[in-house]
Amino acid sequence: MLVPDGFVVPCELRTQWFRLEPLGPHHNESDHAAWMSSIKLLQGTPGFAGHDWPPDEGLPIPRPADPPGAGYAG
Repeated sequence: MLVPDGFVVPCELRTQWFRLEPLGPHHNESDHAAWMSSIKLLQGTPGFAGHDWPPDEGLPIPRPADPPGAGYAG
């Protein structure tokens, strides 16, 4: 057993330098904007270079009701 029964997973970790929290639907717009602004950088990254993904026109923003990965098929 990795953690004891009844262990409650924290919702965030906050320090004076950073904050970590699970991504949720309320992060979609800012996460999508960050992704879209990084497409050219991603396309030149080893492993992506020379491939047609991510597409130049970007990807649709998923809606909260969409299953994980929806709209991201290549």
